[in-house]
Amino acid sequence: MEDSVSSRQQKLHALLGSVSVRWPPSKSFMQAAWAAIREVRPGETTTYGALARRCQRPNASRAVGRAMRENHVCLFLPCHRVVGASWALTGFGPGLWRKAWLLRHEQAAIPVRQPQYVESVQATFLKREREV
Repeated sequence: MEDSVSSRQQKLHALLGSVSVRWPPSKSFMQAAWAAIREVRPGETTTYGALARRCQRPNASRAVGRAMRENHVCLFLPCHRVVGASWALTGFGPGLWRKAWLLRHEQAAIPVRQPQYVESVQATFLKREREV
């Protein structure tokens, strides 16, 4: 079972990675952050600080956060895979419940420090699914 999940994650990563994303006009650091987030595979998470280090700017975690906030193509630039320094689920424009859902869907490890939050996210998602 785990192999099939891994295989699907690899196929999804390859498919989304093959799509050419036209960057909106922005600063070169934002483009570097967006390129770095495309390297984070489904089922994985990283921190804002780790992305900043990948961009050769180790003290620029807030700038990475700004770049993620300016991301308007979340499917191709998966900013939901970025978590806080304490591995907490933080900032996601469409809502943290969606971030948690996407991470669960990709079978990423969700921070253990937030079990109550994850449970409330699941309840909210199930309620919204029933309403649709």
